[in-house]
Amino acid sequence: HTSQDKNPYLFSSFYHRVYRNVENYITKHESQLKSKYPASMTATMLCTGLLGVLNECYRSEHSIKNLLPYIRDMYKDLLMSNLFITA
Repeated sequence: HTSQDKNPYLFSSFYHRVYRNVENYITKHESQLKSKYPASMTATMLCTGLLGVLNECYRSEHSIKNLLPYIRDMYKDLLMSNLFITA
């Protein structure tokens, strides 16, 4: 287990690997399925969770007010997915 603070090189390598996989998946399946969220937001959510997505928004030049609906929808979609709901 590591974090951005403990080992920035390892975390950066991990993040870029996840980002490339997310981007490749979106590119491969874009004819069948339109991506609802940007690849960078998806990779950040997978690597660092909600706080990471919020940090990324603060670091970017986008207003948090503009991105908050995307973040809220992303987590709502995740929590309402088949990962957490059983029939």
